[in-house]
Amino acid sequence: MMKCVHCNYKFSFKERMKAGWKPSMNNEVTCPQCGQKQFISNKSLAKSYGLMMFLELIIILLAPMINIPVPLLTILMIVALALVIVFFPMTLKLVAEKDGLLEEQFREMEKKQKGKSL
Repeated sequence: MMKCVHCNYKFSFKERMKAGWKPSMNNEVTCPQCGQKQFISNKSLAKSYGLMMFLELIIILLAPMINIPVPLLTILMIVALALVIVFFPMTLKLVAEKDGLLEEQFREMEKKQKGKSL
């Protein structure tokens, strides 16, 4: 469930789909209720993408073991992809500041620079 970290607004399914599948690398999301900016957690993105890849990999690896014909395998892959498209935005979490290793390092560098200039 995607909730605003500032006002606890629950994003609708349509808003989650829009935020999760927007065609940009910017993880910024603006709350429609309070207007505050927040970010999709890089950790939740990584988990979601990992789950998506794991599901596809399982289907590919199991297909030869249980002799799934190619047309049925194609249909299974399409169904799995459709499920991922629908459920991917449901697994995302919002955070107040960008998370991830690089963002933490940049914040630490900014703090050190501010401390030196004072």
